[in-house]
Amino acid sequence: MKIMARFLATLFSAVFFISAAQAAPSAPTELRLVYFTGDVQVCDKDNRCAAVAPGRVLAGGEVVKTGADGRAWLRYGKKEKFEVREKSRILVDQITPKASRFQLFVGTFKASIRGGGFFKRRNVAVVTPSGVMAVRGTDFMVSADDAGKVVTDVLYGRVDLRDLAGKRLDDFVQGESGQSYAAPDAGVDAGAAPEGKPEESKSQEGGVEKSGLSQEAFAEAFGGAQGFQSYMENHQDTENRVRDFKTGEAARVAEIVSVVREDSLASGRTLRDRHGNLVRVEQFLFRPSNDQVQFVNLVKRNEYKYSGFFPPSNLASGVRKDFAQATIKFSQGLPENIMEWPSFFADKSESLKVQTVSAKIANNTDNTRQDYFEFNSVYDPSKDRVGGVTCTGATALGSGCFQETIVGFKNGADEGRWRVADCNSTTCSGGTHLGEDADGSNVGDLWSTVEQPLNVEFEYADTLGLVTPGATADMWFLGESYGINNGGGILNIHSILASDIHDPFALMRSVAGETILTVRTNTYDKAANTGGTTIFQRGNIDLVVIPDLAIDLAQKFAAHLSGGL
Repeated sequence: MKIMARFLATLFSAVFFISAAQAAPSAPTELRLVYFTGDVQVCDKDNRCAAVAPGRVLAGGEVVKTGADGRAWLRYGKKEKFEVREKSRILVDQITPKASRFQLFVGTFKASIRGGGFFKRRNVAVVTPSGVMAVRGTDFMVSADDAGKVVTDVLYGRVDLRDLAGKRLDDFVQGESGQSYAAPDAGVDAGAAPEGKPEESKSQEGGVEKSGLSQEAFAEAFGGAQGFQSYMENHQDTENRVRDFKTGEAARVAEIVSVVREDSLASGRTLRDRHGNLVRVEQFLFRPSNDQVQFVNLVKRNEYKYSGFFPPSNLASGVRKDFAQATIKFSQGLPENIMEWPSFFADKSESLKVQTVSAKIANNTDNTRQDYFEFNSVYDPSKDRVGGVTCTGATALGSGCFQETIVGFKNGADEGRWRVADCNSTTCSGGTHLGEDADGSNVGDLWSTVEQPLNVEFEYADTLGLVTPGATADMWFLGESYGINNGGGILNIHSILASDIHDPFALMRSVAGETILTVRTNTYDKAANTGGTTIFQRGNIDLVVIPDLAIDLAQKFAAHLSGGL
């Protein structure tokens, strides 16, 4: 259905944009100590220490040493900032245009890394007594004590923990804190290290313990005590309203997803939607079978109010769960290891075919009370592609037709289910297309609305007698699309393109798309606030989509292809 293609294209263009016009800054070549307070010294390889002055260039092999009241700020170019906290010792191991490498002996080291784009990222590593912290495009703090215990707080991004031989041990993602311990025979090999090098830990086995971020780490991430307090209030609200997916939603979501395999992926975010509702979005990539991939975008609100384009504006409800689900079936089995997918798709570009694509957008995971759109396509061998010929009448999918769109609802014993198609003429079964489409393109705001007449090609069920096919305009599709930030504000493309985007992944995690859909029995005149019967029994489908899972996949593939440090 063309209207849905147009609508979804608007939605995803708001979520998955990226600026291609950024000037590449000149490559820096020096690590400088730009500012310090208290007792700060720089020691050479022979452990000879001297006081410092702002602007001091640090060379490989030198150690920054801070006293009880000392703190030093370092910078490499415009995109790498480092902070050495009190009672710390850190070795500048390597500084090159491609990589920065430090060794933390004791104390606290904070790094803020902003990459120069997906293909221009530098490797930054921090060697600790428990392993090597490999980072890209990340804000994190790492602390080491004299016993070899290392605490890592990830404020943004992800930190991979590897052993000294480069083997990956674990990772810490945004919002996680991890305590890692050196194995009994571990230790940082720093050559002629300065005083304060920790003794090898004999009391702890090597390992990792994870938890949430500390209050200190949160304050670092959210702008001091006031920002931290605001976040904690929102976080507590989230905890009260949105229960853990795996425990609270497992039974319901089992109805819309397939078996979770070990190689499944997940991502999520809490934000506000366009109406001000608190929303938790969870995304999953499943492998129902070797030849299938399934994507689920689950949206949960504990309370819902609607304040969008199409009245009634007093639409409200309690807990609701909207979701989008899409399943793709291939002609061949895919590799078990997702890291092998890029090369597999490249090698099989001629022989690998998509056999079926099925998708569903609905406003309840309980299919006994649910409004929904379904989209189904199958492989058309005559055209060597999926879809192409729209099903009409009672023709079954795959028998002379290769794609179909279904509108439906289920409300206890009541049910409606219709196969529909676009009406592109000025009249549609006697109804007139009002042409009420609108958008914010004149000022660059990312929003649009559409009113589109639909023809009913075939009626499977209509227990309430809502539609009389062919008598008038059979149905009217009403839709809204918004590009929003995490606070629910509408994005503006001009503001985005004018901003200095150092890390597109960070930008993408701050935006989302929201689509609101409903279907009525005849034309809807917003100005006169008149319209036909709402076919959807629960009012609308209100879906928030985030790009986070796509970002995680991109970073996962990039890290694998780069081979790490």
